[in-house]
Amino acid sequence: AAFTLYDLETQAALVSKELEMTKLTEIAANLPSFFQDFGEQYLSKISKPKSPVVSGKRGSKEYEANVARETKNQSDPKIDYPTQKISLLEDYTLPNYLYTTSAIPLNVGNAYVSTKEIFYFTGGYGLTDNLTLFGEIFPFPDVGFMMLGTQYSFNPSRNFYIGLEFRSFLDFYDTAIDISGSVAFTFGSAQNNFTLKYVKGSDGNTRFGDFFWSLAPHENFIVFLSGAKKITPKVSVVSENFLYVYSLGDIDLVIHTVDFRYFFQNRSYIDIGLGLTGYDIGDYNDQFLPWIGYTLPFVR
Repeated sequence: AAFTLYDLETQAALVSKELEMTKLTEIAANLPSFFQDFGEQYLSKISKPKSPVVSGKRGSKEYEANVARETKNQSDPKIDYPTQKISLLEDYTLPNYLYTTSAIPLNVGNAYVSTKEIFYFTGGYGLTDNLTLFGEIFPFPDVGFMMLGTQYSFNPSRNFYIGLEFRSFLDFYDTAIDISGSVAFTFGSAQNNFTLKYVKGSDGNTRFGDFFWSLAPHENFIVFLSGAKKITPKVSVVSENFLYVYSLGDIDLVIHTVDFRYFFQNRSYIDIGLGLTGYDIGDYNDQFLPWIGYTLPFVR
């Protein structure tokens, strides 16, 4: 009788497992791949229950206790959760254009270093998820300069960012300091976006002060119109347009740049493009400027 009861209990347990496996299979079929992997691992553990190998004489208290212990261990298996590995090559790009940056911040702990036109170096570091530190240097005594800046960014709504930026310039030519502030509005994601940035500086004693001698908000300011579009998993098109506005309706300098950005497997990328300069929109001096750059990100 004891043997027959044990067989019935074992058969009932197997039927229960088969019903549970059927339900989990139906649920797992509708889940993303990450959860499907988890479900498959779980199902593989419960779909083939092992017969308990126990000591003791069948029907004895020792045997029944060992059966209960082994059955409990099999019904509550230890599951190793698979590590989700995401390739950031298609999902990650730095929130910067060529010279300027967007309002999208670097995540905390993320950083990058970049060389532009070979001799112009920049970098950034995410102090927090909202605060980014920037640095630039053009290391030549007579024409070089160094810049340190920070940007605070926030997103009032999905795919809309506002960035408030402050920069301080040290001019190597006359060892003087100038400052600038800007506000940027970015629409989109880090891969596909458009940014409008307004830059205004102090009338400092450096050559940069020539751009900012007037404190009136509608005079002597710089506007950046920039955008990026991912066209394949490894290629983006980037455009940056620089306009120096002497006064409303009077633009003194224009630089249009179109760039192709190619991503390598380690998330670094190379920029190759061409810029066109002029004195006003539509009034160009046919001076083309080649553009080349390389950026290496450090992602946590």
